Amino acid sequence: METWNQKVGNIEVYYGQYQNGGGPFYNKFNKQILHEYKEVDALEICSGPGFIGYDLLESGIASHVDLSDKNPAVEEYINMTNSNSGHRTRFYQSDALDNVPVYEYSVIIGNPPHLQTEEQYKLLEDDGFVDLSWPQERLEYERRILLDKDFSFHKKFFSKVDEYLKIGGSIVLYENADFIKPEELINLASNKYDHSIFRSIFRNEDTKADFYALKSTRFK
Repeated sequence: METWNQKVGNIEVYYGQYQNGGGPFYNKFNKQILHEYKEVDALEICSGPGFIGYDLLESGIASHVDLSDKNPAVEEYINMTNSNSGHRTRFYQSDALDNVPVYEYSVIIGNPPHLQTEEQYKLLEDDGFVDLSWPQERLEYERRILLDKDFSFHKKFFSKVDEYLKIGGSIVLYENADFIKPEELINLASNKYDHSIFRSIFRNEDTKADFYALKSTRFK
């Protein structure tokens, strides 16, 4: 099998073709956003091979991390990373939290799909960000990681997440305001959270996208 690797902290995270959905880009922000957490239990959703989750371990934010993704192909690469790093993450093949056993985490974090309509996806095709000449496998991958059609993933996630987060714990979602406004996510959450929107941390990045991080901290 073809294998690539990316340095995260002091370890190499292994991944397969079309499995890098941009997680490493966000790792530089994790400590700033989650500075109050040390050696906690964490869950990365939409994890792919676990770039963000392994960063939480390497930075000392988490002492244990579970990874969740609907793509079963990432599991063999997660096992490879564990074997070579000494970390012991668990992987759950799951759409949102459907197949993740109920457990009260202190941190739930992820880089979920940033688009919610076919029209938005078409804009990326027209702009050349998605090239229709790519191999079919890549086109299917790009669609899977970019498009949350009808907001179904986000709705499903927020409908169950209260079962998975401790009081005092935080959800962090890396999103793109060009397609999903922070208020749309806040409206999906229950009334048990205080919300913080991090935007300025992205201003010096070489990107045209209006990225932000929504941190939702549970208070009851």
